[in-house]
Amino acid sequence: MEGVAFAYDDRARIFSDLNLEVASGVTLLSGENGAGKTTLLKLAAGVERPDAGRVLVNGSDLWRREVAARSDLAFVPQEPDVTPFATIREVLRLVCRLRSQPAQQVDQMLDETDLEDSADLSIRELSRGQRRRVLLAAAWIGTPRTAILDEPTTPTRTASGRGRRAPRSRSSRRPRTTARAIGSTGATEPWTWRDTTGGSSSGCAERTPGCKRHVEEL
Repeated sequence: MEGVAFAYDDRARIFSDLNLEVASGVTLLSGENGAGKTTLLKLAAGVERPDAGRVLVNGSDLWRREVAARSDLAFVPQEPDVTPFATIREVLRLVCRLRSQPAQQVDQMLDETDLEDSADLSIRELSRGQRRRVLLAAAWIGTPRTAILDEPTTPTRTASGRGRRAPRSRSSRRPRTTARAIGSTGATEPWTWRDTTGGSSSGCAERTPGCKRHVEEL
């Protein structure tokens, strides 16, 4: 992110001149409720558009070169909002088409996320945890180099009721050398970036009081 500013309305600016770089590896964003974590991830994922500045994904501007930027980006939101009348299989087939991936990946992801027995159920028949599992399955289609997960430690549940947190090992796939994973979770500090890869950050979440620098690189 370069010089990003964002506000939902004229009354409260969330970010002002936010600069953030996330290198390859796993980065965890933690902070108290209302600190702006989800908003930041939505900006990074292209769900919200910044009022100023730009967001780059693997060097491509998210709003100027959308196809290049979004084709290599996966986002799993905290709230699993998915079209209610499509089946799990139909949702995954659509993602395969959008990412120009072979249809065989549908069965592979159903297996890796323990959704095989529920594949022909409509989304409205699923629990909240199962819907989030569908989004996880969709996120990994095509092995995107950048994955953004809001509340990644929230357990999901399979049709049998077993709690799961992530798809099973994908060791059979060739890894991407520039992979990034970004997640957010609640904590007591306003904002904390735990970056395992040497990324850098600066900027301000304006609605969090009493802190001059809300993005801290550890």
